[in-house]
Amino acid sequence: MQVAPHADHVNGRHHPTRKKRSTITLAAVSATLLIGSACSSGKSASSAPSSSSASAGGTQSSSAPAASSSAAASTPAKSSITVTMGDNSSPDMDYLPLEMALKTMSSSYNVKKTILFNDDTTALQALQQNTIQFMTESVPPASKALAQLPNIIAVGTRANNQWDMVSKADITDCNQLSGKRLGLFSKTGVSTAYVNMYLKANCPNAKPQIVIIPDSGLRRQALEAGQLDATPLQATDSVQILNGSDKAKFHELVNFATALPGIGRDLLLTNKQTLQNHPDVVEAFLAAQLKAIRQIYSDPSQIPELMTTYLPGAVPTDQAAAIGDYFVQRKLFCANGGVSDSGIADELKAFQQGGFSPNSVTMQQLVDPTPMQKVLTSIGKSDTTSC
Repeated sequence: MQVAPHADHVNGRHHPTRKKRSTITLAAVSATLLIGSACSSGKSASSAPSSSSASAGGTQSSSAPAASSSAAASTPAKSSITVTMGDNSSPDMDYLPLEMALKTMSSSYNVKKTILFNDDTTALQALQQNTIQFMTESVPPASKALAQLPNIIAVGTRANNQWDMVSKADITDCNQLSGKRLGLFSKTGVSTAYVNMYLKANCPNAKPQIVIIPDSGLRRQALEAGQLDATPLQATDSVQILNGSDKAKFHELVNFATALPGIGRDLLLTNKQTLQNHPDVVEAFLAAQLKAIRQIYSDPSQIPELMTTYLPGAVPTDQAAAIGDYFVQRKLFCANGGVSDSGIADELKAFQQGGFSPNSVTMQQLVDPTPMQKVLTSIGKSDTTSC
């Protein structure tokens, strides 16, 4: 059985109060500006800034007259380089440090409005073509894409595994899932990989009835409405249902971070044009992200206010503190970038052994740790997290 999302729903999550972002289709990919316009031609962006970049957000082109006041003259000119983030699902708590970083970046670079894509494939193609300069993705689709899209490269991470399998309260063992309605994002998504890996290891004879609902929020609603018996949910949705008015009807059947240790760290991707032609952009973004993560850990009480400021409507206001606590207590954000330890390598190996990532893909093809290493040399390491 397959339940199609409403037209306003996107691949990943949905919250009715969430403000919608620009959505792009494959046909529109080539119409979006490339970084600094001149990047694709091999010229420096400063020698040929994009005209539309110069008109957006008050960006000053290299030919603009100098400011007359001494105060304006002392302010560094904003770069004409255009920076665009792409999301393949509606962002929630795990995107908070990235949104904070983009705001920081906007004081120095021409940061465009984040583009919300309808699927992984279109988003990855946009990154390959340099229509966007950054996006996040899980290891299986990123590694699979490398064969057709060799221009993409991971330079950081978004968050560690935040997935839970939530079920009706009377299902206390995965063997009880036989014949039950199990909601999945897709047949090949990362949460599906977690479910399959867990079931194979713990209850290989379980044969649930698969229901495809490509949205964590919609699956939560279906579980609450009695249309599903169990489903993997992201933290934002699992916290809501396990702390809601009907919490006695449900429970956490599996915490995948615990059940599958070391698996589930999502990647922050860029493309090789950006990395080679504008390493300052990549390093500035990574530094801003790490500083945002460390700010969150230093004072978790500010999370509800930060969510309201940077991601209004992404999570219910009355649940923001609980969702933030879920992330902080489990150390889901890597305060040192998450690319210097063995985490991603171990994860890639596990997905390859499970048949979810191509065996031919190597860590060197998937991740370039150099920019993050430069950032850590500059701002120092944190002892808040091991990753």
